[in-house]
Amino acid sequence: MNSKKARHKSGVTAKPSPARGEFASLEIGAPPEGQDARTHAEYFLQMLGALAKQGSPEAKRIRAALVQMLEDYKAATDKEAAYAKLAARVAEVEAGTIGLLLQSIRRVRDDLSQKSRKLGTASRVGRATRAAAESFATMAKGMETVLRANETGDAKLREQAQEMMRQARAGLETVEHA
Repeated sequence: MNSKKARHKSGVTAKPSPARGEFASLEIGAPPEGQDARTHAEYFLQMLGALAKQGSPEAKRIRAALVQMLEDYKAATDKEAAYAKLAARVAEVEAGTIGLLLQSIRRVRDDLSQKSRKLGTASRVGRATRAAAESFATMAKGMETVLRANETGDAKLREQAQEMMRQARAGLETVEHA
């Protein structure tokens, strides 16, 4: 990819940020560290707010659910029970969010794969396009692994998924600088 910005069929323009490893044009930061459900819920709100600006009805529905969850938490008198409920619902939202992102990542991967086949690997652009497609494929595999890890509660599998996603981001950053 010659350009530093990648434009998807949906009209989303994203510029990967080498320093932070996320899509800077969506104006979302890196995921929060730790297991605090409230912090994660607020992060998802920020991420889904950025996605909602792109017009995705699914993102708008998930954002509305997150807003309701946070309002329920604030209104609850038993904060401990409300926290447990919030944590469970945030996990459900994470799965839904990953599903949304997977759809987009797969579309981008498929589009880049097709372009790569047309360009071949003789040119620098063709090789970069192929490398980007492979990185998006790794990202999708990592996200699918996160979903499996969440279903089974397997922390080791989640670590493997995070490593796949780190490798994918590194691959995309390499493509950006090619």
